[in-house]
Amino acid sequence: MMLRKILREVFVSLVLGAVPCFIVYVLSGVSGVEAYLKSIDVSDSTVYYFVLLSVFHLIVSIVGRWVPRHFDSVRVSLRFTYEVANEVGTSLLCLYRIITGSAIGCSLIALASYPELGGFKYTLVFALTALPFLWVCVLISGTYNHAKGQQLA
Repeated sequence: MMLRKILREVFVSLVLGAVPCFIVYVLSGVSGVEAYLKSIDVSDSTVYYFVLLSVFHLIVSIVGRWVPRHFDSVRVSLRFTYEVANEVGTSLLCLYRIITGSAIGCSLIALASYPELGGFKYTLVFALTALPFLWVCVLISGTYNHAKGQQLA
């Protein structure tokens, strides 16, 4: 089960981060990839804000599970709140998926671009850099899926 989650996150990360990285590499070369990586670097305050959005999603989902369910007006307002929370709650996950995929993409680009400099060394560095981000993706995705499962139907 965990392997399936990890593979799903790797695939989604490749689609969101590595594919754009490869496109930039083909169009602009290594200097374009450097500019691409600098453009996805976000400030600490943005990451903290995305963490708050994720916590908001989790709280809305779990607290909403114990709200009285027999009032139609409560159900309607909760559905709308769930829709909003589901859309913003995944923002942090998307950010980490892009970073993970970009690190994997850079490892493959380094292997292709720098064979004379021991490309395997650079590939290994980028691949190892992707692992903590991949772990965070799996963690956030599991939390998101748990929170979504707690929501009222």
